[in-house]
Amino acid sequence: MSTSASKRRRTQVSYNLDPYKDLDSDPEAGAPIVIDADSSDDEEFTIGSPGKDEGEEHSASEDGSEGVEEDGEEDEEEEEEEEGEDGQGVELTMEDVERVEFSGGGSAEEEDDDEGPGGRGIADATSSPRPPRLRGPPTHPSIRITRRPGLPAKSNSKRERIESIYGNGYEALVAGIRARDSWITDPVLPKRKSLEYTPFFDASQLEIIDLGEGEQEMRWLDYETEKTSLEKHLPAENGTIKCILGPLNGQKVITFRRFGISDLSTIQKGRTGHMLNAGGHVMGMDWAPNRPKGFQYLAVSVKTPAQANVELSSTETPPAYARTSGPSHIQIWRVPSSSTTGSIGGKPSLAMIISHEWGTARSLKWCSIPRKPTTTQEIGYLGGIFSDGTCKIIKVVLPEDEDVDGETFFAEYTKPLFNGYIQDTLCTCLVWLSTHEVAVGCSNGFAAVWDIRHVTDPENRNKIIPPHHYLPLHQTYILDIQSCAPSYPHTIVTSSMDGHCRLTNLKDPQADSILTGRSRLSSNAVVWVDCIHTVLASEEGTWVKMYPLRRFWSSTSVARQSQGGVILGLAGSKCHPFVLAGGGEGEVVVFNPLRRTFHGKIKVYQQTWFQIEYSPKSDMYRVMEGFKMENISFKFETRGSKGDGHSTVFEERGGVTRVCWNPNTEFGGWAAAGTAGGLVRIEDLAI
Repeated sequence: MSTSASKRRRTQVSYNLDPYKDLDSDPEAGAPIVIDADSSDDEEFTIGSPGKDEGEEHSASEDGSEGVEEDGEEDEEEEEEEEGEDGQGVELTMEDVERVEFSGGGSAEEEDDDEGPGGRGIADATSSPRPPRLRGPPTHPSIRITRRPGLPAKSNSKRERIESIYGNGYEALVAGIRARDSWITDPVLPKRKSLEYTPFFDASQLEIIDLGEGEQEMRWLDYETEKTSLEKHLPAENGTIKCILGPLNGQKVITFRRFGISDLSTIQKGRTGHMLNAGGHVMGMDWAPNRPKGFQYLAVSVKTPAQANVELSSTETPPAYARTSGPSHIQIWRVPSSSTTGSIGGKPSLAMIISHEWGTARSLKWCSIPRKPTTTQEIGYLGGIFSDGTCKIIKVVLPEDEDVDGETFFAEYTKPLFNGYIQDTLCTCLVWLSTHEVAVGCSNGFAAVWDIRHVTDPENRNKIIPPHHYLPLHQTYILDIQSCAPSYPHTIVTSSMDGHCRLTNLKDPQADSILTGRSRLSSNAVVWVDCIHTVLASEEGTWVKMYPLRRFWSSTSVARQSQGGVILGLAGSKCHPFVLAGGGEGEVVVFNPLRRTFHGKIKVYQQTWFQIEYSPKSDMYRVMEGFKMENISFKFETRGSKGDGHSTVFEERGGVTRVCWNPNTEFGGWAAAGTAGGLVRIEDLAI
């Protein structure tokens, strides 16, 4: 059979020897994975339906082409020919073996000769010219030519591309194909009907442990009687923000007072969102998980106002390494939801203010492990990194069984449930690994992991419990840390000022760890996208690149800040593959990295959610929105500010510092973005 004839015929070969074993008859859950026998880049995984003839199975590729099955003799000839093209499982004659060149440069007969300085045998310099390289396929049954494990060829087929992401396990491949079919046609924004929790989540593997309240100490305050002491923790009451909002032909100037709110639907029809004034530079922000209905809660922390009477010493410590404490607070905002559409159902309000003396909360993270709250007034366990260099965890609860919209509660926390402290270094970032474990990055390049159960145990009260892992992962300051849960709950990814990102398995951190290539500018943020088993991180400040778990040494560009600003925040979700990226120039873009995960040459799109600008001269902000979806080119530009290796310096108060998705499946399209000026935008982006 000729090669051209074999390429015209397409045969479907079952990926499993027995794909129906121990599976249901459901065509979606128990369908066999089928691939094209051709090894070209046109290979596609397909899901065949049980009970149908193989010739009637339809390909799951985008073009919807059907596979055709030929006679058995022709199939065998075609498979043998394809094996020859891949260079695997083919035969060599002994005459061919003698003519095969070895890596040293000589033939099989020349291997025993003495070698000269150039690495070739001495006989090469005097004998006849070397025989030509063997081009035909080997045919000897005892010799197999294989690739090195884990290192596929540079030009991968689609089969190899999918296996390099999900492995070759049947269940993982089926889940990956479902993720592809659900979201590959959505270029930039998620569809409400496609929102679902990651298909790789296994509830049977969860270990739900209630931490209780431990040594936590808090008390409720009345604002009228405690106003003097509370105002020391809050932003200035007379601080206002002027911002220009709305479309180009209908812009309005809105004045935001402290904790003021503006409804975007009153300025531009069709918008389902709000903007609010948090009162200062947004440092931490995160949505509360495990809220399937009712109010959604957003935790926000801002920089503590500088004290006017603070005197700086001559030996001032750099701010990144200084321990500072003082009065500060954490805001808990409630956002009503619609019970019918799953969208934002009304105006947000400030539900709770938590005052403390631990300094500014530089990072906030709720425990996102799926669990059911013990009481109706419980919001969840909130972890934070504070400017005193510690990691603290508190249990956040409301004082009443039913939250009343519009009412604000005040609480003072004097002692946390957990206080993580490491001598001679600072905690810089944190992530929850389970309901009872947290991992933190440190300013010395180490990462620490604590089991909170030991701290909350009554027998260990008032004892200092060291972390059970303290690992030297980087050379210097760790900027961000993320968990690869739920698919890989014992694996973490970190980014550092040394320019590297590192993937580490906590089960064997010495052997199972790998670095990315060094970036000239450090990655300020990393994010794990579970449905594509991929880490996304910023590179060279402006670019967003993805690092698949099984190909972590390689990277693929998926987005970039169009205005040339440095990326300050990234956000992913377990309900969909879409990612938010906020930059120092005030732009927030949203994109779908899953598309390029499965197709290397597919068109890459991104859309600007909004862009904020600040003018120091007029002390005003302007928010621009309504941007069209754009096709991104990743070619290196020799001129201009987008690809010449330089970054533009923008006004600090105009940057977007934090972005996050709502982790609850019913409201997975809700997004929030916080700025350095204090404005926070909340909007439902699902379509």
